[in-house]
Parts: sequence; C-alpha cells; structure tokens
Amino acid sequence: MPDRKLSPCARQAEAEIENYYRNQPEGSPAVVRRTHGGILTYQITTFGLRRTGTGRINVEGVGDFYMKSGKNCWEPTGQTRLVVPTDEVLAWAAENPRGQMGVSIYADEPFWRKPRST
Repeated sequence: MPDRKLSPCARQAEAEIENYYRNQPEGSPAVVRRTHGGILTYQITTFGLRRTGTGRINVEGVGDFYMKSGKNCWEPTGQTRLVVPTDEVLAWAAENPRGQMGVSIYADEPFWRKPRST
C-alpha cells in the first residue's frame, strides 16, 4: 500500500483539544478543520464566548463547538471539527489555503483500508 500523507492534526487527541480550548483566553486562535469531497482545509479564526456550564465555545464566523471533543454542536457527526492551532497546522494552512486532496486525518489506518487477513 502506498504511503499516505497525514494531516498535521492527525495525531491530536481529544484531551489536547479540550485542554487548549478550555485554558486559552477568549480571543485566542482557533482552527476549524473541514473534510469534504476528499479535500482537507483549515480555517484559522478566533474563539470567544466560552460557556463552561454547557462545555461550548463560539468560534468566530463558524459557530458553536464542544470543547471536550472539538465537534460542531449542530452537526456533531459532520466533517467540521476544531483542532489545536499548532505551528504545523498553521504552516500547512498557509501553504495550502485552498486545501489539498489525498491527505488523511486518521493517524491509524481506517478499518476499511486495512488489508484482509487470509
């Protein structure tokens, strides 16, 4: 199987995402990852209006997300998630402003791509 290109956020765990969005001050950078039609894009923005009681934050120009998982509140099974704005994510976003095809967001091979044992 050919080598896969991994996204710079592929190894981010939910605990990292929660830690960042719970502990950074409002107005800090936020990165929204979108995967659609095989294209990965990142939108760099800011977040504010942290609501600790419900575990939600509002991301400028995008909407509400759960801090614990990074999932979009209105489409939690959708293809839009928060990720931590690491240097690698920000650099990739700057180099690929329109996104890129063929980049995996899965650090481990998804079950449907694993070869079958015989």
